[in-house]
Amino acid sequence: MTDFMQREVTGKMLWFQVDSFHDGIVSFPSQYFSKAEAQAQYPDLKVTEVEGYGARMSAPGYLDCTEWAVFDTPEKANEYLDEIA
Repeated sequence: MTDFMQREVTGKMLWFQVDSFHDGIVSFPSQYFSKAEAQAQYPDLKVTEVEGYGARMSAPGYLDCTEWAVFDTPEKANEYLDEIA
């Protein structure tokens, strides 16, 4: 990725996750989506609650960003970003 995309790691927080099979694990920050909204997006799949550190690459000021990935520690979140950057 270029310098256009910047690293973003959240603090520890609640996430909703869905294993959508064809899209992999999709994570929704609980502060922006309710569990019911996440379930409505994937009515045939189970929505689970997890706590962790979200990580993604994002272009500040633009809508460009990668999907969120959630990890147990900030170190693991940063290792993931090292791999995809």
